[in-house]
Amino acid sequence: FRRVLFRSNITLRATRITTPIKIDGKLDEAVYRDNLPVDGFIQAVPRNGQPVSEKTEAWGSYDDTYIYISAKLYESVPPDKWIANELRRDTNQLRQNDMFGVLLDTFHDHRNGYNFYTNPIGGFTDQLVTDEGNPNADWNPVWEVRPGRFDGGWSTEMAIPFKILRFRNEPTLTWGLNFERIIKRKNELAYWSGWGRNYTFHNVSRAGRLSGLAGIKQVERLRVRPYVLAGGEDLEAVARPSGAAVTSVRAVATAAKRKVSQQTSGTRSAVLT
Repeated sequence: FRRVLFRSNITLRATRITTPIKIDGKLDEAVYRDNLPVDGFIQAVPRNGQPVSEKTEAWGSYDDTYIYISAKLYESVPPDKWIANELRRDTNQLRQNDMFGVLLDTFHDHRNGYNFYTNPIGGFTDQLVTDEGNPNADWNPVWEVRPGRFDGGWSTEMAIPFKILRFRNEPTLTWGLNFERIIKRKNELAYWSGWGRNYTFHNVSRAGRLSGLAGIKQVERLRVRPYVLAGGEDLEAVARPSGAAVTSVRAVATAAKRKVSQQTSGTRSAVLT
């Protein structure tokens, strides 16, 4: 990624890779050595407008199948001072942990997007944002995230399949992008873009930009509609065991119809007589 200033926003240019990243939280692939991370996170609280108190770096890359989001979250205290105790999916309590999150505005409409969060022990949350309203955590797609540790902090790697996202089928794309970090022991909240005190992460319109996505395709979704197939079988066509007689449904129905017809005919004759 390359970070550049763009008026009040910042832009990341994505790097295409040919070898998939192994999602293990180690950040030991060549893409991390060959591409500078982005930083410059700014506090929303408690010291609005000041740099994040703990160094924070984020990378991103993509291939034909996934967009990869990775981060190194430095800590000046040992792991036993970190706050990380949630493994329940989609729990609101994840925000009471040390946490890292990413927002993707895939149509770049500044209104709608997807949130993905995780903590140092691999707890995670995924959400849909519609019209900058409260996020919907009932959306539960399949994606992958793994935490890791290094000397001086924790790390995370996310693999988000393109097939769970909606976006335009165009040769090159620009998406909205933002990152969030919570350092809970300090009650600190920092963003990569849009760090005003009244800003919340689902304010999609104040996100930065992700450019350089090229050659990715929207996967057609398979829709399955349940149905019942009904059928019948003519018993006359069933092979009869030797010496056995089988009365068919058709034969019974025909005989009944003939009997009714005869009775009706007899009644009419009696009346005319």
